Amino acid sequence: MKYDFMRDAIEMHVHTAPDVSSRKCTDIELMERLRTAGLGGALIKYHYGETAGRAALLRELCPELKLAGGITLNRAVGGINASAVEACGKLGGRFVWFPTMDALKYQEFQKKTERRQICKSASIFWMCRKS
Repeated sequence: MKYDFMRDAIEMHVHTAPDVSSRKCTDIELMERLRTAGLGGALIKYHYGETAGRAALLRELCPELKLAGGITLNRAVGGINASAVEACGKLGGRFVWFPTMDALKYQEFQKKTERRQICKSASIFWMCRKS
């Protein structure tokens, strides 16, 4: 490894294929790249679903890596959805991202003509409490 301080580091945000968008590598290729680079693991993110199951399969193939997944609360999983978060957690999910592609501000930034607001009130944050 060229930089020893990177040994066993965790990549905290990586998008892999399969995905609806083109990605530079698949889950399997990511695993191989991490091993080759001497990194310790990665957090896999997908804007339209959960990645906990994918991370679990990768951990079976390469138990020495720390691989984690989570869920992004866009409309594809029902938006702000406690049931989806709970199911992802049961799959081993460790991270939850609030809406990204379906966030109203992102839609405005992209100048989308059809905008849908996922939540109109800040009162949804009761679901985020520690249980």
